[in-house]
Amino acid sequence: MRARATGIIVTGAVAGIMAVSMGAALAQDAPVAPLAVPASAPVLAPFEITRDHIDYEISSDGTYRKRTEERVRILSEQGLQLLRQSGVSYMTGFQDADIKEAYTLKRDGTRLDVPSDGFFVTSGPATKGFADFREKMAVFRNVEVGDEIAIVKTFRQKEPWFKGQFYTDVVFGSLVPTHNVVITVKADTSDLPLFVDTNGLTQGETKTDGSEQIWSWTFNNDTPVMPEPGAVAERDTAARLTISSFPNFAALAAAYEDGAHDKALSNDEIRSVADQLTEGVTDRREQARILYDWVSTNIKYLAIVLGKGGLVPHYASDILHSRYGDCKDHVVLLEALLAAKGIASTAALINTDPSYKLATVAAPDLFDHVITYVPEFDLYMDSTARYAPFGVLPDSDAGKPVLHTGTGVLGHTPALSAASEIVVSKTSIQIQDDGNAKGATLVSAAGSSGIALRALMSSLLPGMDANYIRETVPGASDGTLEKGDPNTLSDPYVMATRYSLSNATPLPGPGAVSFSIGHHPFSLPLAISAALPVRKSDYVCGSLNLTDETTITFPASHIITSIPKSKSLAAEDMVLTATYERDGENGVKATRTLVIDHKQATCSADYYNRVRPQLIAMNAMLNAQVLYDVRPVTSPPAAKKKPVQKKPVAKPLLQAHNDDKPIPHKSKSVAR
Repeated sequence: MRARATGIIVTGAVAGIMAVSMGAALAQDAPVAPLAVPASAPVLAPFEITRDHIDYEISSDGTYRKRTEERVRILSEQGLQLLRQSGVSYMTGFQDADIKEAYTLKRDGTRLDVPSDGFFVTSGPATKGFADFREKMAVFRNVEVGDEIAIVKTFRQKEPWFKGQFYTDVVFGSLVPTHNVVITVKADTSDLPLFVDTNGLTQGETKTDGSEQIWSWTFNNDTPVMPEPGAVAERDTAARLTISSFPNFAALAAAYEDGAHDKALSNDEIRSVADQLTEGVTDRREQARILYDWVSTNIKYLAIVLGKGGLVPHYASDILHSRYGDCKDHVVLLEALLAAKGIASTAALINTDPSYKLATVAAPDLFDHVITYVPEFDLYMDSTARYAPFGVLPDSDAGKPVLHTGTGVLGHTPALSAASEIVVSKTSIQIQDDGNAKGATLVSAAGSSGIALRALMSSLLPGMDANYIRETVPGASDGTLEKGDPNTLSDPYVMATRYSLSNATPLPGPGAVSFSIGHHPFSLPLAISAALPVRKSDYVCGSLNLTDETTITFPASHIITSIPKSKSLAAEDMVLTATYERDGENGVKATRTLVIDHKQATCSADYYNRVRPQLIAMNAMLNAQVLYDVRPVTSPPAAKKKPVQKKPVAKPLLQAHNDDKPIPHKSKSVAR
């Protein structure tokens, strides 16, 4: 959905290293000698920004010019690979851009300008939706570790994405050492009032020049910090600047609706399709489910970066014919189909990054995705999440602030909960006399976990089942998958595996076997997540109800000498219960259930540091093993001969699981 106002990129930069785009170089009168920068903490980043000056000149109609000057010092071979070239991106027709200067600054102060043949323009990929995208690039000469690259770029927004409105959003990542950042904004606010939200920047004196005002901010990051695994997006915590002419979120919602409302109107063709799909169905929620399933299954998701295609959807009737579209297109077609059945819905703007806070200023760049909200059922739906059942959101949509464009009201998607995120894994391991084993696992996954498992199973090419099992099941030499139909959007999703394990445990005993043996696609230790010694920032902490049942059966030549004691441990919002019991004459069954039920999508560093001792104890609890030994030799009584019975043929696991279950509803086909 997003069409960024800045239009600046770093070619090949790793996502998350630097959230703010590479933006500047030397001013015309700046010295050529390398800049002295303050001593910093031990270097964690592949490069550091030694100068970054960004100047905006904003017109009253929302158009603007931007000039950036940047110098970046390369600190490692990785940085060298990232920054051999850099440039500026733009959308033809609405924007233009240029590179005024680009050069390498050697450590001895020698300046090597990029020659005329070192500049080039690239076009977007020759696929639907990207033809208007351009990049002007500069390839730097003779760059080595320790050198600086410098670039001066200009950018112009010739036509605002939203008529008469200006906005920009800049986030400075914490990993990159950053020095001498100056951001200047000049605008006539009598005609175009601006609203500002900042964090971690130092604001300079506001100046007045006639009817124009000039604002400035500075920033330095002399102590870079490595982002923690699983941490929330730096937009929520790091230095940032958000500027917008939208007075509030309701005004932003209205501007979005100006371009989208008429695209979602139903016509006779759309009403006919809706009637065909829901023929004989009177329950309104079931009608909504059928229409959602059809859009999710039949409309191919394709990102659109063509003209205003990043912000304005196509007409629902056109999407119905083309059978493809981006998130906005999915929303308007579903809105039109629902409206044909008298069910009202609205677009909901959302951010799919791990960002859970909104700035106080309403800027379109705070959102990068659009989903559907149905007030009648208080239900959010994301039909672009191809394997998401009706009313189930992927984890990237869960627990997020949203803007309902139809009403201008801010809302919030539900966070993941233990009541909806239910995973049950049942594994049976039959150990053979030679120490090898046969295994089978049946997995049922609901909620976002089911979405992820469907997507994984659907991605496997025909004939790749055995390779998948060998790569994911320790010791597996071969195996098969029973994937069911990942395209059927019912919850939960159920799949099964059968596999052979080589050297599952050493025989003859004595010995021990862990209950982690076999296929466990949802890991209890990873769900507990206690790897970091300490946390310093908020992190994403989803909820889950995971039951892992593992039954291990030993050959008649061995006996079980000891099984673990059942136990339960609790931390705040988390409980791990493990029960162990004999199963038949020579088996043991372990049932470990982990319930994580956070009330929100994120947890604080204080929470993690407080509960980590209990989390470590939980992981230790999962290391329990069953002990076995060679069965003592005794003289068995004479056995009576029994008639030989033919062994029944085992049903496939999914067939056995589904024998007594109703057949799920299939989406109806629609004549094209």
